[in-house]
Amino acid sequence: MICTSCRTPMTYRNLICLLTAVSLLSSCTDISARTASFDPTNSLADTSDGGETKPLEVQSLLPDDDYDAEVVTVSDEPLNEEEAEFLKSLMFSGDSIMTGFHTYGFVPKSRVFAEGGVAARNYRLFDYNGGKDLTEEVTKANPGILVLSMGLNDVNMVTAEEFAESYGDIFKGFKAERVAVLSITPVMAESGFTDNERIRDFNRALEVTAAAYENVKYIDIYSPLSENGSLAPKFDAENGEGVHLMPNAYNVIARCIKENAVWRGE
Repeated sequence: MICTSCRTPMTYRNLICLLTAVSLLSSCTDISARTASFDPTNSLADTSDGGETKPLEVQSLLPDDDYDAEVVTVSDEPLNEEEAEFLKSLMFSGDSIMTGFHTYGFVPKSRVFAEGGVAARNYRLFDYNGGKDLTEEVTKANPGILVLSMGLNDVNMVTAEEFAESYGDIFKGFKAERVAVLSITPVMAESGFTDNERIRDFNRALEVTAAAYENVKYIDIYSPLSENGSLAPKFDAENGEGVHLMPNAYNVIARCIKENAVWRGE
């Protein structure tokens, strides 16, 4: 997280603030430090290897203003029996947004490999569900779809191009026949964590990267969760931040996955 007090014209005092924020960056890098209605855990400092990354030429499949202009309506009413059963055939992995599927009772914990603090840049460094090997568990479970979602722990730490490249490395590591990668969710307009324009830039980069893999499907959940380009207030679990989501948001996400669960060639 970037210290919000540093977003002012640079003065000597601001410079001292900036240097202090940099020295303490590991304490405010990710969404696991946020207060939410459930308990995301395992805050992790930046663990990137420091190596050079190749810049990715990002050309959005959507015009820049689509997220703001397009109104996508998906019901947030409780799931019906068919939708609930579909959800239980999936496996979920990623950050604290994904933990909500178990925390709110949508699927058993055995179907969720997620932790607070997980990011695309550090995804392989975590132990999930008591230290189980994620790749082995995915192979064993053979889920209908492996659903990946992360990024809010990346937006303040790396560029959109670096984020997309890290995700590409994740895609290469899985043998799952079908991988659904969800867009980063929006935050509230007044959030001090990050801004939605930056999130949209990251989503466009991820969309382009996902399109390069035949077994990967990019699914936009940003649009149906947003209102005027920011998280709709009814989905906010944090009274103004929007970093974590209310249970009704997961009804929307579940329907987005089900309605878009068609891969190329099917």
